[in-house]
Amino acid sequence: MADHVQAILERMTVELSLLVKCGIFTKQEVQSIVRKRRHFEYKVRRMTRTKEDFLAYIEYEMKLQKLRMARLKRLRTNSDVMVNPMVKAGGLHHIHNIFRRALSRFPSDMLLWGSYVDFCAHNNAERSASQAMSRALQLHPEQTALWVFAARWELRTSKSLRTARGLLQRAVRTNPTELGVYVEYARLELDALLDITRWKQRQDMRRKQREEEEEKEKGSGDDDEE
Repeated sequence: MADHVQAILERMTVELSLLVKCGIFTKQEVQSIVRKRRHFEYKVRRMTRTKEDFLAYIEYEMKLQKLRMARLKRLRTNSDVMVNPMVKAGGLHHIHNIFRRALSRFPSDMLLWGSYVDFCAHNNAERSASQAMSRALQLHPEQTALWVFAARWELRTSKSLRTARGLLQRAVRTNPTELGVYVEYARLELDALLDITRWKQRQDMRRKQREEEEEKEKGSGDDDEE
């Protein structure tokens, strides 16, 4: 276990050194971060690890990321800080990794899946959220609320009616006795029909406006000839 933990910490060396160089953290603060991460890594790798061990690790990293972003905001005039994506996103990548390890250990925990999707949503990681929901649906196809959430998510973030419709069609096939899925599917199609109707109305209105303008121009031309 010690070798694995040390290898993980060594992979973070470049990022932490860059944060010191940029003035976001001091050397003493980085040493403290390494100690805390070593502590948490041992906890989430032990045989008796719990979901709470992972959540405590995630909570620590989220607070660290918040501090990192607050200090980065004060250093925006330094172009070197802004150019390197590791300065801003390194902590987020680490949190993603911890979440994925937790979900690998506790794949049946729907609250944990929800927490990860929520984290992705708040950090503009739509692709990771979609991948997480896809994996969760593979493991828990009986969770109709998850199908509904995934469909709404795809419609809202990707603007993909086709993907949302496909998810609800799969939900209906997988859970044929669940009324809620049929209701959501009907709502989706009704909303799509209303959107098409509104679009057609706007097109008709624009066409009518163009025709009226052309008539006015034609009338003005006739007046000039007289």
